[in-house]
Amino acid sequence: MLDKSPCLLELSPGVLIFATSMDALIMGVVALCALLAVLAYTSQSQTGAISFGLAAGLSAGAALYLSYGAPLLLAPAGASAIALLRQRRFAIIAAMLAGVGMVVGVFTGAGFWILDGLELTRAAYQAGISTRRPAGLFFWLNLGALTAMIGPMPLAGVAAWLQQHRWRPTHSPLGGIVAMTLVGVLAANLSGLSKGEVERIWLPFVPVLTLAAAPLAASRTVARTALGLQLAVAVGLQIVWRSPW
Repeated sequence: MLDKSPCLLELSPGVLIFATSMDALIMGVVALCALLAVLAYTSQSQTGAISFGLAAGLSAGAALYLSYGAPLLLAPAGASAIALLRQRRFAIIAAMLAGVGMVVGVFTGAGFWILDGLELTRAAYQAGISTRRPAGLFFWLNLGALTAMIGPMPLAGVAAWLQQHRWRPTHSPLGGIVAMTLVGVLAANLSGLSKGEVERIWLPFVPVLTLAAAPLAASRTVARTALGLQLAVAVGLQIVWRSPW
């Protein structure tokens, strides 16, 4: 099913937001960072691994200045970083940190301190409609919106993993990436800074969570069913849903 994952993503309901939201750009940068981090982890060449690590750090740094939620959105890349730390491949980790540091250094040198911007953004958020949105209610509404964006098959894959422990982060790179993404989703939800609008804000989580459906398609019939269900939900949402994005 991994070879069918691009089709699964293209037919997922989340594509309704891809072409209409600036968050799709953030999604692309975050996905690139995750890919580069995986390449750094899997590269057989030390020079290649360090180069990929540096590139992953640069893209992670760029993501920090596209969204203040980037530390959580970068959770998929964090799975590869954790795996590298467990293997004591510190040179690659150093390259990643150097890449992030370069981007932060450029912006800081230009006069923009990211923590000041974060504080001003938090204050503006608290002064807006968020204070009138109950956190408990939106905890579940957020998960519902994310579920709609990824479609039924990835959700079934996540449920199978949680129930049957089919993926173990220590043994499956794919399981580790999806697990870290779920941690990012939970942290974002518990932060209280995501009350609604997550169909676009959490868009960077969608491509990775779509991969959760991969182990379910052991046969061509199941794969076709998965793609059909994804398409049906996407078309259904297109018919009944009107989004301001």
